[in-house]
Amino acid sequence: MINWEELKHIHVIKKLDGILSSWFNTAILISDSHGMILNHLKDEKPNCNNLLVQLLLQSQSGHEFLERYSTGACSKFGSSDKSFEVIDGPLPNTKAIFAKVKIDNEFLGTVFAWPFLPAELTSVDKDGLKKAAISIGLNANDVEKAVESLKAVTDTNLYYMQELVQLVAQEIETLHQEIRDRKSTR
Repeated sequence: MINWEELKHIHVIKKLDGILSSWFNTAILISDSHGMILNHLKDEKPNCNNLLVQLLLQSQSGHEFLERYSTGACSKFGSSDKSFEVIDGPLPNTKAIFAKVKIDNEFLGTVFAWPFLPAELTSVDKDGLKKAAISIGLNANDVEKAVESLKAVTDTNLYYMQELVQLVAQEIETLHQEIRDRKSTR
């Protein structure tokens, strides 16, 4: 079984999270197969480079909001044959990339990057996104800053982003395999 708690301390995963954050201003969230977010636990002080995700994790209902989204995505994605998928995010006009974590063909969880924009948003689309975030209980001024900082990721950049998210999932799989191999040789 994967020790999910250790993953947020693994150097390469932290580095990839930093790269995705600085290049695409997105957050990396790691969930188990049921959608429970494990790298930002509910009772911990959130530490996320993406302002929108940070605001959600700090809010009264934001963590549950993200886990409901993750749970729904995992239930659909877990049974698919795809190793990754780009899907609509939990807030309007946003996207997320999910990559599977599989060990011995068993779906154990996901790594997902959210939020990013599928294209530059019109002012109407931005207003819709802001209204949805505010309706969850986030501060309007904070939401304004967070939405303005989101980046559109398309074409070649989307390919690179997807590769990096899959690399995080592969690192989790490799780490688990190495631990399992070490235990079996003892």
